[in-house]
Amino acid sequence: MKEPLTLRAGDFFSFTGEVLVFRDRLQKLLLENRLRRNLAETIVYYCGPVLREGRILSCGPTTISRMEEGIPGLVERGVRGFIGKGRLSPSSLKKKAFYFMTVGGAGACLARKISSFKVLARPGLGPEALYSFSLREFPLLVAVDLTGKSVYT
Repeated sequence: MKEPLTLRAGDFFSFTGEVLVFRDRLQKLLLENRLRRNLAETIVYYCGPVLREGRILSCGPTTISRMEEGIPGLVERGVRGFIGKGRLSPSSLKKKAFYFMTVGGAGACLARKISSFKVLARPGLGPEALYSFSLREFPLLVAVDLTGKSVYT
């Protein structure tokens, strides 16, 4: 991700681009090196999408505090941003990555912002597989910026 350095905590914007999508099980596999993936310059969207007949019906964000323990390890591997909902300690990001929040409870609406997707690994895990989403005008709030400032403090 080539982030504009002008993004600050509290800024709203619409994101268009690629994100990696996973949750708890995949994060653990990545951190334990049981699944190898180049994470440099990526944005991670914590989400367990609901799929039916080859379509994503819902893709609401996961509560990021559930994922927080693994975030420093992903930052060290080059992840530049995380998307979720709820509070995240700025120290987890080491002033090297952003935390973006999106709307919880609006998964069906957010699914309309996906222009394409593919399963990258572990399809047998269903919603916990590793996905790539191409997003268009996906609504985000900068919750923690690169200076470590948070909307919660």
